[in-house]
Amino acid sequence: MREDERGDNLKPGIKMIEYNWGSGSRAGNEDMPDYSIRLLTIIMLEDTGQVTDFSLYDESGRGKKAIISRETAQETAIQFMQKHLEQGTAELEMCVYSTQDDSIPDWVDRSKLQYYGQRPAFKFTFTYTHQGIPVLDRFNFVTVDGLTGGITAYSGGNSSSPVTLPDSKNIVTPEAAKAEFLKSQPLRLVYLWPEYFGQKAPKPLLVYMQDHSYGGQYIDALTGKTVTLEMK
Repeated sequence: MREDERGDNLKPGIKMIEYNWGSGSRAGNEDMPDYSIRLLTIIMLEDTGQVTDFSLYDESGRGKKAIISRETAQETAIQFMQKHLEQGTAELEMCVYSTQDDSIPDWVDRSKLQYYGQRPAFKFTFTYTHQGIPVLDRFNFVTVDGLTGGITAYSGGNSSSPVTLPDSKNIVTPEAAKAEFLKSQPLRLVYLWPEYFGQKAPKPLLVYMQDHSYGGQYIDALTGKTVTLEMK
């Protein structure tokens, strides 16, 4: 076991302690590897011992199909979150991430991905909302194991102090924001040849993509103007 002091990660004066446990080793050969590494990480508040984050990384079961359904995993995640919500009424928006199996393109030869696959899991984020609008830095992250149905990861997200959020009554319309976005962050036409773990798509694509050289900008919803973040 290894213990690390994380320092003032959440608020000034609040210190975190991280514990790590590990077991197993990689064995076998290139054609038939044997994955048995297990790593457990727990992060807690130093003064109270409250767990804010934990994760279990288990290499066994790599490449297997999930036994647990997405619906069952979602219900497990919701029940878990209900036990960890802040006291009082809370509005949350749930996002379900695609599994690795779902994200594999149709043109990929899956038989060649046997040992690239991860242990099946379902990942969810629960983002707090205000007036129906997500507060992006206030969220919880939950992972449900696709083989056992157990919770294998949790993150309490940002525990910053409560603040008064801007009112959304007098914002610009979505259409105005889209027009400003395309003006300040234009699309460009590029050739793209998708690749997935060394396998290339049958042919290149011609697509419109955002010009990433215009990064670090956002559209102010109250003024409708482009704001450029200062890079320090």
